[in-house]
Amino acid sequence: MGFPTPLNTDAENQRKNLAQWAGDSVRGQDYVVDEKGNRIYSREKIARYVKPLLAAMGLSGWGYTMWRYSAYTPIEPVPRAEIYFIPIDITAGQPQIIQDGRQSQVVPGWFTITLGAFELTPEFDCLLIADLSKIERV
Repeated sequence: MGFPTPLNTDAENQRKNLAQWAGDSVRGQDYVVDEKGNRIYSREKIARYVKPLLAAMGLSGWGYTMWRYSAYTPIEPVPRAEIYFIPIDITAGQPQIIQDGRQSQVVPGWFTITLGAFELTPEFDCLLIADLSKIERV
């Protein structure tokens, strides 16, 4: 797991816009809920917030998904791809990212680059970003 790194000013402003939208999305039901109670947000609804954030980070064109993790969740590795883990907002508790036995507190405004499996403890919204051209197709 890489070291947490602060978002640049432009990316941080975009993160705040996305956090505001996520807080408001509860009314609009702009997500589906998985069997554990985690939310996956609609790509169509988050695109107008995520694309400027990616551009501000120099990651335009990369793939993304946004979740609210409400239950402990292991994340499987993506072969050959680094995952950018960007906390958007903490909704309850003191969530953690765990990899190779090391725990780090989730801090909105900071991102971590990880390669390999990791675990997440609730509860927070986060964006997971990867360069799709490097992901092995099966």
